[in-house]
Parts: sequence; C-alpha cells; structure tokens
Amino acid sequence: MTITADSPLIGNPSGTIHEAIVWAGQENAEYIREVWRLSEWTGLDPALIVAQWAHETADGTSPRWVNNRNPAGLGIEADSDADPATLTQTDAAQLHIWCLVFTVTKPLSAAFNLPQSTRAFTTRWMRKIEERNYPHPVETVADLQKRYVDSSGEPQAVWGWDERYASKLVAKHRAMFGAQEAPPVSESLVFGRVPYPAVTERHLPLGGWVKSGAPAVPEAVVWHRMIGTLWGTDGWFFGGNAATAYGIGVVSIDGADDAGRIIEWMDPASGYYGESSGPAKAPYGDGALFVERFGVSGVNRLTKAIEISGNYDTPLDEPARAAIVALTAYFADQRRIPWSLFPMVPDQGRSFVIWHQEFTGPAEKVCPGAVVMAETSALIARVRDVLKAAQTVTDEPKPPVYAAPELPDWWAAHAAQSWPSDADWNGLRFRVARRRAEALKPAVRRSRPADDAPKSGPNLLVREKVNVERTVQTEVVKNGKTKRIDWIVTSDGHYIRAASVSPRIVIAPR
Repeated sequence: MTITADSPLIGNPSGTIHEAIVWAGQENAEYIREVWRLSEWTGLDPALIVAQWAHETADGTSPRWVNNRNPAGLGIEADSDADPATLTQTDAAQLHIWCLVFTVTKPLSAAFNLPQSTRAFTTRWMRKIEERNYPHPVETVADLQKRYVDSSGEPQAVWGWDERYASKLVAKHRAMFGAQEAPPVSESLVFGRVPYPAVTERHLPLGGWVKSGAPAVPEAVVWHRMIGTLWGTDGWFFGGNAATAYGIGVVSIDGADDAGRIIEWMDPASGYYGESSGPAKAPYGDGALFVERFGVSGVNRLTKAIEISGNYDTPLDEPARAAIVALTAYFADQRRIPWSLFPMVPDQGRSFVIWHQEFTGPAEKVCPGAVVMAETSALIARVRDVLKAAQTVTDEPKPPVYAAPELPDWWAAHAAQSWPSDADWNGLRFRVARRRAEALKPAVRRSRPADDAPKSGPNLLVREKVNVERTVQTEVVKNGKTKRIDWIVTSDGHYIRAASVSPRIVIAPR
C-alpha cells in the first residue's frame, strides 16, 4: 500500500510485522509485537505507528529510546529535559498508542487500560493534550503537524513542530515497508499459472502424526527450520516421530546435490496434514490474527508447513531461496492472492506467510530463527515478482533477469565455518569480514567484483541492511594510473561497492 501525507491514521495495516522486525531488529521486536497486538482493537495502522517510532528514535538508536524506552519524545519538552521514568518495550508500545488514540479521538475511551506506571509517566504529556484546544479532527498523517494557537495565545503543534514532519514520516514508512503498487484499472489478473515446483515424493504412511481434513489450498504457509539435515529429518518422520508437509535442503549441510531439493511428505491434494506448526500457546502478529479467524484447530489443518533444513543460524543459499519462493508463490496463487497485495490476504489484514514462532510465541519456539527472519522481506519481494509475472496479462516489460553470482568453489564450505580463514580465488584475496552493514546510498548488486559485471539482484536501497561475509579488493587501470576498489561480498553472494555501505570497510595493504 502506498502511503502519503493524506493517509489515515486509523485503518488496516499498511505493512507487515515481518518487515517491521527485519528493519528494526530483534532487539526491538517486543515493542513492535505489542504495537501490532494493541492495534488490532484500537484500529490504528500499526505500520504507521512503528514508522513514527523509527523516525522519532533514529531507528531505535537515540538515547531516549536506548536508555528510557521513550518511543516518541513523550512526556518531555525537549531532549534536554529529564525523562520521568524508564519503561519496558511493552510499556513503551502502550504509551505510544495511548497518546495517539487520545490525540485522534479525544476524549480517550476508558476501556484502554494502561498500566499505572505508564500513566504516571505520561502525566505531563497528557496534561498538555488535555489543555490544548487543537483543531479536530486529527485523522491523517498530515494532521499531526497542524498548527494552532492555544488559549494563552501561544503557537502550538498537534504533534510534530517540523514543517516536514509528515513527509519525513511518510519517507520512513516507505523505506521500511516499501510502496506496494496497486494493479492498474485496465489490468486483468489470471490465477493458476504459477507452476507447482518439482518435488521428491516421499509420502508418509498414515499413523498417529498424520491427520485428515486439510483443504488443497491453504490459508497460509508457515516457515520453519528443521534443526537437522534434510534426509535426517526424513528418517525421523518415517520413524513415526512427527509429520509435516514439505522439506527444503540447503547446500552447507545437505550438499550440492540436495541444495534446493523439495521433499513432498504429503500430497497437497490428499487432505492429509501434520501437526508441526503448533502449539498455539502465545500467538502474536499474523499468527494471532490467523487464530482469531480460524481458531487453534486451523493452525495445522489450514496451513502448509515448509521446513527448511539446518539450524537457526545455518545460512540460506540460492537453490534453497528459489525453492522457498517457488512453493510459497504456488500456494499464494492458488489462494488467489493478487501480486500487488502479497503477502497480505485480501480483506483479512494478515500475512499469508507466517513464522512458526508467531503461532507458538517466541518463548516456546525461536523457529524459523534469525537467518530466515532477516531474509523474509527479500524472499517476499521475490514471491511478488513470480506472482506478477504469472498473474498479469499486459504488455509490461518482463521482470529483470539477474546473473548468478560468481563465487569461489570453497564459498559454501567456508560460510558454514564458525571461524573461516582468508582465502584466494581467481587471483583475488577474499578476506573474512562478518558484520552487519547498511546502505548509505543506492548500490548495485553485481555477479562479480567489477563495475561492468551483470547485475545479480535488485539494487540495494538506502538504509537497506545486508550481512557482509567477505571483502575483496580489485585494481583498475585508467589513464595509466592504477586505482584500487574495495568490495564487500554479502552472505548471499552478491558483490557491492564497499564505499556504498556503513560502517566504512577499507582494505589497506601493509
């Protein structure tokens, strides 16, 4: 959904909890989950709330957030003022939504039962709101920067004094959640053209772990990690210990022959399903929305579980990513989800893609873990591209075709090591540099470390984060002079100019 300054503060989510957590990091996930939970009944758009938090706290790095968990400068006049309390992230989410609800509705419904500690924290803030006679209604993003004169003749602002407050909030939202396109009026959508991917059929025998009554078309797919190998898990299932729908291999622990292999343990048309996505102990986010609509009994029966080989920290590789995208796109298309709305299910305000932990609660299951969660937004974007190519019947240009990255033959083995060493390939030194980096400016993903190399993926967007695995330095001779160029190599195998990311990475010979 494309957000503008005229977008309403009350409305369906304009982004997903997956995208929010990927942007903000697991260290801020508690706040985000509470925002999504409370927004279900306050009616506020949780994506806009989190975007406002990100704008106000410099993406969760400001001292007011790090030290006091103040989500938006609430209860203080300026940064020089002392914060009256230190909150938990849950308290911070409740405080933020309470103040927004009060600002939008005025007066606030007594049903919003904020903890006493948080009420005390907001005393000064709420007194200011109660004393204000600002112009109502406050309905849109732009309304948050409305100007007015209070009873004492002093100029005031509803929320943000910055004359570009609304535009900055919109820009932050678009950076976090993207600007999803709406299909043109003249565009016709065709469903059923996404192919079912090639699978290895290993149908489990009927038994205590195999149930019946599942529809062929699911209401969601659930992403898991196996905590084991592909064939080790297959043996565990055939030993009568558990059952699930699909398994996908990864190269680092299953080998090149099984990387991206999809094992079909249950025929999707058979009506059988396993019980691998529960128990629904403390569902949150899209898991909670699913349970609210379909009940606990639907968690396994109405979903397709996709088990990805490896542990929570096992890196994905291109064959595995392609298999995840192919399976997810097939079932999303069967569910008749338009490419422009994916991953959101039409008229339900929830994502078609659900993490296992969104059903169990993160205290019960970390699954699918940080690696898959960090790549969720990129995988969803690829699924959307597959859906668009299959569902549209216009003369639009075909989606770009990217070149496969050129990587050393030792790449997968080194990526799986906890402490890999520097290594050489094609006359270049690949130095280990595992760290998180953020794009300072748009950057091109290349298939090899050269400015004329084919693109290997979509451009890196400003503030987009990547995992750096290696650095490499090349030399270019121009006008008789030799110039050294530093590159990073991301964990998923793309080459990007090091000058485009932060923190600064420099390779200096000694």
